[in-house]
Amino acid sequence: MKPVALASRLFILVLLIGLSFPVRAQQIDTILFEEVGAFEYSWVYSALAGQFDALGRPYLYSANNELGMILYDVEDPSDLFPIDTFPNSLFGNLKVTNLFQEGQYLYLSLGGFPGAGQDVGLATLDVTDPVSPVILDVWKSSTFSEGVAIVVIEGSYAYLGGMEEGLLILDVSDKENIAFVSHILPDPNWPQPPGPFSVPNARGMAIRGDLVFVCYDAGGLRVIDVTDKENPQEVSKYINTEMNDITQPAYNNIQLVGDYAYIGVDYCGLEVVDISDPLDIQGVYWYNPWDCTPAIWSGNDGHVNELVKTPEEDLLFVSAGDTELMAFDLSDPALPKKVGEMAMLEDSAAVWGVRLHENYLVLSFIDNSGLWIPGLQPFYSDYGGIRIVEWQRFPSAVEETPSSRFSLSISPNPASGISLLDFSLEEAAGVSVCVYNSVGQLQEVGIAGKLSAGVHQWPLDWTLYPSGIYLVQLLVAGEPVGATRAVVGR
Repeated sequence: MKPVALASRLFILVLLIGLSFPVRAQQIDTILFEEVGAFEYSWVYSALAGQFDALGRPYLYSANNELGMILYDVEDPSDLFPIDTFPNSLFGNLKVTNLFQEGQYLYLSLGGFPGAGQDVGLATLDVTDPVSPVILDVWKSSTFSEGVAIVVIEGSYAYLGGMEEGLLILDVSDKENIAFVSHILPDPNWPQPPGPFSVPNARGMAIRGDLVFVCYDAGGLRVIDVTDKENPQEVSKYINTEMNDITQPAYNNIQLVGDYAYIGVDYCGLEVVDISDPLDIQGVYWYNPWDCTPAIWSGNDGHVNELVKTPEEDLLFVSAGDTELMAFDLSDPALPKKVGEMAMLEDSAAVWGVRLHENYLVLSFIDNSGLWIPGLQPFYSDYGGIRIVEWQRFPSAVEETPSSRFSLSISPNPASGISLLDFSLEEAAGVSVCVYNSVGQLQEVGIAGKLSAGVHQWPLDWTLYPSGIYLVQLLVAGEPVGATRAVVGR
């Protein structure tokens, strides 16, 4: 069974844990997408990120690799057209790669990073009047020369993802005088020394308190303590070792929700990790719809780039290259369920960025047709520009959820040696137990044989299993009836 098929199946199974009620109707919400406006560039240009005005005014700011920052009037999204352009020449001839708005101030990350090798930079703009933004300062440094993938503002500081250069911290308390504070290069030799296609790059980040969670591309997830802004320290790192055994993970973007972090893993899908203890991050779930292997990296339908969540934190939107857009329900935060997709496969159009405002999403499309090299780039796209998509919840057809006649638990959990799986049967039946690892690979099948009605226990020996998260599935008469997770530690 392919991991993608198992993933959707397991979500339903986990819902059955501990349930005991008669047949009932369950309404499943589905997210539907409708494109309401689009603007395509007439030449080989790329949009990398779009930002709806954070103050609720009908404008949109767009970071465009070759063109600079473009301002759109979106009062009527169906009539999408630029009303002003701030070319790269206004920003020291550095490419505008990303943006972040906080109140009346807009921050632009500067420095082309897809192979451009530009200096690192940051610009501050006053958008009190969004139709006439005022450039307050442009800071750049030739000390760091790999461009910038992202900018995040927290308090008086700007955090830049400087690709191979790592994380930079700037003081932006004076918007007209950006000041360099510090720089940290996370360990580039973990989990392995860099190769031509496995160079760690600081790509995406999220901040919680004094911790910066950095997606370090081939270098996994890094946690940087910035309590002392002048002396940041790397305090934790994580990578999915099971994925690493299959192909090189590429961590691109991250969103934090409660005790969990959701990570966009290039063409390898979406990963969920437990960050309740940031110093001991644990993998929880890996959604891998494209069955990634090294042989299908180039031209793959996936390549997850950006993530954005709704304010209620119950929906996560994911931009995924040629798959364009996916929506996930986070009702069970450890096991997100895909509830919507806008996929036009092999249409030569690939999404890089996705941002949210109420019921609208702005998708940023990249055009790499002028630089396309088969085998060296993840996908081919000859469509550059932006599209505005409206999303809405739609109650799908009501489906019947059968009652569960089985209870299922495991103890001790977490486990290190022998644990016991407890379950009960209302009638005699043949029983078997399956164990899957966190990427859906079958590890073991135990045949208990035909058991009588009543309470039963099945021993599980974890001594031969590496540490990690496992799913234990109970089958009765060959049919799955329940599942539970086991945490195996040493």
